[in-house]
Amino acid sequence: MTKKRASLGSIDDETKTEPTDITTFAPGTAARRPTPSDRAAQDAGAVAQGFTSREGPSPSAGRKGRALRPKSPFTEQLNIKVTPEDLETFLDWRDEGGVIGGKVFADMIVAMRRARDEPE
Repeated sequence: MTKKRASLGSIDDETKTEPTDITTFAPGTAARRPTPSDRAAQDAGAVAQGFTSREGPSPSAGRKGRALRPKSPFTEQLNIKVTPEDLETFLDWRDEGGVIGGKVFADMIVAMRRARDEPE
């Protein structure tokens, strides 16, 4: 059984109606862009309601390219499940030391080796 194809004629074979007349179609007008005073009013209203802007100066504003930082010695990834309390402790240690998680983990290994009297 073949499917019936759409008619290319001037009258639709099934409904016997004329196709939609598009000769009277006219595009709408372009939306008006907000003026700087409109934007300022919107921003003031948002701040009054407690909303803060996601936009702002980027940390690398005025610089081109990627920010340069020293290459990390931590090249492997470890994914483990922990209790919420242990995670909170780990994150607290990381934040207190102002270091990345890999450094905290390395320090934990050193401490464990000392506790076991293993060579570092």
